[in-house]
Amino acid sequence: MSIMAIVEEALSLWPKPMALERGIRVPTHCLYPSNSAVPAVISQRGELFRVDDDGAALDEIAQAIHTEQALRSSMRGLVRRSGCTLTRSGAIMSPAVRQSELVAAIVLVANTSQEVAEHLLSVARPPRKDFRKAIEEILNQKFKDRWSRNERIAGASNKMHGFDYVVRISEGRQLALDFVVPDASSVNSAVVAHLDVKLKNVPNLEQRIVYDDSQSWNASDIELLKAGARPIPFSAFLQSLERFAA
Repeated sequence: MSIMAIVEEALSLWPKPMALERGIRVPTHCLYPSNSAVPAVISQRGELFRVDDDGAALDEIAQAIHTEQALRSSMRGLVRRSGCTLTRSGAIMSPAVRQSELVAAIVLVANTSQEVAEHLLSVARPPRKDFRKAIEEILNQKFKDRWSRNERIAGASNKMHGFDYVVRISEGRQLALDFVVPDASSVNSAVVAHLDVKLKNVPNLEQRIVYDDSQSWNASDIELLKAGARPIPFSAFLQSLERFAA
């Protein structure tokens, strides 16, 4: 069998166009990150045709990750730059074209849908848990009526620093807590406050920084946290408080 025959036979196995109520659905040769084929739906009005991806880029993300982010706002720039439009239902649609431009429109929509899906997967994040609420539930469990929010403590520089939580462990003993996420401003502000207070050697004051370990952290940022106070992953927060509550 010649190589031409082999290639023709391989291509003949590709799924065929399928008739829909509003047009023809074509499985293109572009692939989403899941390796599923990017679809193109062709509809006709008079002598003009439009091509859209049937909202498949958004469906691809929905199957991969649950997120509360406004994904359509992230799509609009990419879609607009490609010369397509984003419909109310979230489909990527080509301009109206004539029959001679139909293949180009299919390729345009398929490539745009693939690019959008890859972009959304790179920026979409699962919804953040309400960690502050979870922290306060744990504090109520271990130190009910013995903690407060946003208390201020003076550091060695005499500057007053606000802490997310201050817990009255026992008579005269306190625990200053901050909660941080993997963001430079969050990390830096906590480290500066804790370091200044630590340098003052406040009697009977324990200090901890709780970090959201459900997110990715650079090892260097965790090391930086240690300069201010002992870092505790949120997953170990309850266990860590057991020693103070004993």
